[in-house]
Amino acid sequence: LFSARAIAPADVGASALDPLTALTLGTARIGDRRAPAHFSELMLALFPRVSPKVRAGIARRLAPCDLVTPEIARHVIADEPDVAAPMLRQSPVLTASDLRGIAAGDSDAKARAIASRPDLCADVVRVLIDREDPVIGAALALAPTPALDEGAAERIALIPNLPRVAARRLIGLAELSDAALARLFWLVEEEARRRILDRIAERQGKEEATDGDNKTLGEALFALAAAGDRAEIASRISAELSLPRSLGTRIVNDYQGEPLAVAARAAGIPLDKATGI
Repeated sequence: LFSARAIAPADVGASALDPLTALTLGTARIGDRRAPAHFSELMLALFPRVSPKVRAGIARRLAPCDLVTPEIARHVIADEPDVAAPMLRQSPVLTASDLRGIAAGDSDAKARAIASRPDLCADVVRVLIDREDPVIGAALALAPTPALDEGAAERIALIPNLPRVAARRLIGLAELSDAALARLFWLVEEEARRRILDRIAERQGKEEATDGDNKTLGEALFALAAAGDRAEIASRISAELSLPRSLGTRIVNDYQGEPLAVAARAAGIPLDKATGI
């Protein structure tokens, strides 16, 4: 089989690969640190001769095994995404250089497969973030990756269309800039929005926003709302909560009203006045 020029029938190749895979995994289980060289030679010769479904099954079984040679692992990750993905997610024999090549490559599916690995180095994380892929951004935000420092979290926060769960994780993970927090504000629910407003206010050196009874501001904003003066409402809200003026303007101009309700609550405006505004 090794030297044959003709492609072996799929069932023949699969019949040979299955026990070969079992032998490799069994060798690892008994504690041997090196598989016989002919295991790798046979695997490399037979793997391309079987169907994608069989290759994907073999890849899933071998992915966590540390006796798989780097040559086999690289052969697998060069395959189509469905075959390569299990090895990309788990293989301990792939190097940082291997992962970086995938992270910078043309395949979004392959890059997404490595994004949730816990052993990514800072360089690979940087290359993945540069893709500006929301699926990758979410995987990096949620994975236990030591290389995900505050600088990386800041850059992930700027990826468009991040899922809500990723945005919420980033808020709790790092001391993000006001610009990053303002961007995430529109992706999260009320409680997380409140935390964003509190954090921006604290950073400006003012007291944390509370659920107090700020009747004076509430009455002023109610009068401005009655007059339709959105610009002045935005100015007052921004000043009270130490928000960037651009964020205050966007909060007031959101016709769903939820962001303004969150801001009014953070400013301590009574519920009846907040509802009226």
